[in-house]
Amino acid sequence: QGSPAQSGSARGARTGARVMSSKMKKRRSNAAPSLSDKRKFPYVLLRYDAEGNVRVPTEQELQEVGSRFPEVAAAFAPQPESLPTGGGGSARKSLGDSPAKRASSWKDECRKALENVVKEKKHSYFFMAPVDPVAMCIPEYANIITTPMDLGTVRTKLLAGEYDSPFGFNADVCTTFSNAITFNASHHPVHLAAATLLAKFKNRVASILQAFDAASAEEATAVSAEATDGAPAAEPATGSEPPAAASAGQPPPEAAAVYQ
Repeated sequence: QGSPAQSGSARGARTGARVMSSKMKKRRSNAAPSLSDKRKFPYVLLRYDAEGNVRVPTEQELQEVGSRFPEVAAAFAPQPESLPTGGGGSARKSLGDSPAKRASSWKDECRKALENVVKEKKHSYFFMAPVDPVAMCIPEYANIITTPMDLGTVRTKLLAGEYDSPFGFNADVCTTFSNAITFNASHHPVHLAAATLLAKFKNRVASILQAFDAASAEEATAVSAEATDGAPAAEPATGSEPPAAASAGQPPPEAAAVYQ
């Protein structure tokens, strides 16, 4: 057994811990999400105020997070809810399918595809920096290669958000390797490394391009459908002239809308 002083110190520490625990529970209880929120959201954002208290952020604060950190906000987006398909109503899109989420998705996949190539250091170190014709004593390089590119520049552009789609990213990576293949003889180590990495990259990026195309087509279809649903109905033409007789094999004018 410890001394009385040690026992008193231990009791004091336990009491202090209980007080701190009670304060933390009280502080967090005000910001506890409701059961419906727990079911609807995979995560919940909380905010510390100036006094150190935790609270649920306001709608404006949530919008600021979404505009400044779209990739972070995507993780806190509500999960898709199953909606009835009958009655001709259109299904509501979740925030998980928002343009910001789709944009961050293809950019993340492009980063992974690039790092998948860069990690092959045996081959990729040739292409990590721009070619310096002077330092490498190849003055004819600029006459043969009109669009120089390298993986270091591609990575910088990708992280800076300079690509509007994965197709621009794909073009720059392919240009990097195509330049090396064009300038160097077929037996040269740089030529062989470029051919190896180009094949590896194309195999990885194909699915990214296909997914982006499919998502773009789906979005265009949805926009077109919304525009059609919102267009005012055409008013029937007024006039005393009788409808023209239908030609052979053609529906009469009043039935044309049915067949179109």
